Amino acid sequence: MKKVLCSALAVIMLLCMTACGNNIAGRYNFHSMNMEGMEVTAESLKALGSEVEMYIELEKDGTGTMASEGEVIAMGWADGEIWPAEDPEDKVAFTVDGDTLTLEQDGMKMVFKRK
Repeated sequence: MKKVLCSALAVIMLLCMTACGNNIAGRYNFHSMNMEGMEVTAESLKALGSEVEMYIELEKDGTGTMASEGEVIAMGWADGEIWPAEDPEDKVAFTVDGDTLTLEQDGMKMVFKRK
């Protein structure tokens, strides 16, 4: 009986871990960018009369898209890294905390918020 219970718990834990990993799938819209101490937010751009249409969309299957000003790029993602589908070696680290996705590379930090 203990073996059955332990096996069942192990399967449940594995399913929960898989579901949590897929929980980051979704569309994240540009929120802010910080480079060399200068921060630009979507709100500050909007106040200046310039709206930036930029988003990252992650699919559960490890694919996705990044769009900026009408240009859409196919992406891949796994294990906290995202890359253009055409250049899988050009990886950028990202983290997701709740509804916030953050990309960081070469001193530049971009923050996206899930809609």
